[in-house]
Amino acid sequence: MEPVWEWQWAYWDEARGCIEVTPVWMTVDEARADWYVYDDPRSQRLDDTRRDRNRHDGPLVEAPRATLTGRASVASARNAAPMACPPS
Repeated sequence: MEPVWEWQWAYWDEARGCIEVTPVWMTVDEARADWYVYDDPRSQRLDDTRRDRNRHDGPLVEAPRATLTGRASVASARNAAPMACPPS
């Protein structure tokens, strides 16, 4: 299988006033077709993040447990201890 090279991309975020890195990897064709910031001269491909999509292991986050339901997560959030600062 031929490698499908994809990269993370960086762009200038006007609202925050800083450079942001995309949380996803895109090929050049995907970025050109789907990413609204591609034509901006302040966006760039991060060459050191190159990876082969075919050899990548998968998502970096775990899938939710099958036993977790929407009601269970809301109920557990309501019963959780309130957030507070740690004792000093």
